[in-house]
Amino acid sequence: MRQVDFVDSLHGWAVGDYGWAIYTTDGGTSWTRKILPTPWDLNDIVFVDSLHGWMVGLDGSVFYTSDLGVNWIPQTSNAFYLFAVDFADTLTGWSTGYEQIIKTTDGGQNWFSQLQNIELLDLVNVVTAIDGLGYPGRQFLITGHYDASSEDPFNWTPGADDNASGTVALLAAASILKDYDLTNTVKFVAFAGEEQGLLGSEAYAQEAYNQGDNILGVLNFDMIAYDGNGDDTMEVHCGFPEENQALGDLLIGAISEYGLSLAPQKLIQDASYGSDHASFWDWDFPAISGGEDHQDFNPYYHSTDDRVSAFDTAYYVDFTKAAVAGIAILGNPFIPGDVNKDLIINIGDVVFLISYLYRSGPAPDPVEAGDVNCDGIVDLGDVVYLISYLYRGGPPPGCP
Repeated sequence: MRQVDFVDSLHGWAVGDYGWAIYTTDGGTSWTRKILPTPWDLNDIVFVDSLHGWMVGLDGSVFYTSDLGVNWIPQTSNAFYLFAVDFADTLTGWSTGYEQIIKTTDGGQNWFSQLQNIELLDLVNVVTAIDGLGYPGRQFLITGHYDASSEDPFNWTPGADDNASGTVALLAAASILKDYDLTNTVKFVAFAGEEQGLLGSEAYAQEAYNQGDNILGVLNFDMIAYDGNGDDTMEVHCGFPEENQALGDLLIGAISEYGLSLAPQKLIQDASYGSDHASFWDWDFPAISGGEDHQDFNPYYHSTDDRVSAFDTAYYVDFTKAAVAGIAILGNPFIPGDVNKDLIINIGDVVFLISYLYRSGPAPDPVEAGDVNCDGIVDLGDVVYLISYLYRGGPPPGCP
């Protein structure tokens, strides 16, 4: 729940995430939900008198009542990401949002922009990449958001779990994978503006779609360090698409393969839209999100007490390992010269390369693993180079 307003000591309304609106007629002793036609977060509600009220939502929705909420009528704001609303009387009101200040003088029937002489804040996504040597056009992303929120955002917003924890996971992945040759391109993306409505990821996903990026999978991590009851439960939000579920299976498989002390729950029907993976769903890119158990929710969420001191360190370390393992599998690291992918370079690789070149044997995966002298082609010169390295003290495979 995000906001509350009362018209007297008995009658009040509250609004919150996923279109939730509740009301009380007995001073809050009991509350009843009002179903509204929106799945988006409702951010603010205000009553100007005992009958007339307005609420605004993340998708720019505005709802109006003239009978203390018995009926709520949708109004068209021509805006998006509305966060606050206030009225001076039953006709004159304002609502504000991301790069939005709108006003009405007819009770919300019409809204117009008043955004003038306002210095707007630039929000910046932080992106880096390791280009794939085998298939650079295949993109896999590991993501998290670096912005944070609290009840005192202009003075103290530590944001340790939400979401420094997820951001550190992608930084850990980058610090490790930078030393490897990858078959596919891996991008490490820290988004801005998640707390304001997935702004950074929505802009990124839309631009990626418009320019035809071949994004084959996104692993998003958001709040991965709190385990209050010590049961190691983690959630993998996949949704229904098969591609998403395959990504979820891959992450869960990595947890099992590496013996991590995590208890993953694969969420399909109950998958959340509340983090940056949802922006990629909007543009039909495969994506999942890993996070803590929502039934064991961090009590310091969006507060000045969201600090590292509340972390379950062992849980967080394993969650980060899972994130690194997942994106590493998708990036498909390889060792130049290890053409048979047994993780060592020996005579078996020489035999494999000769079989590929002269006996119609299987190709190295990626083929670049066989280009040990880095001349851009796989041929007899690479066989000679590999033998020289193994038996004559020649230079190791790989480009300088």
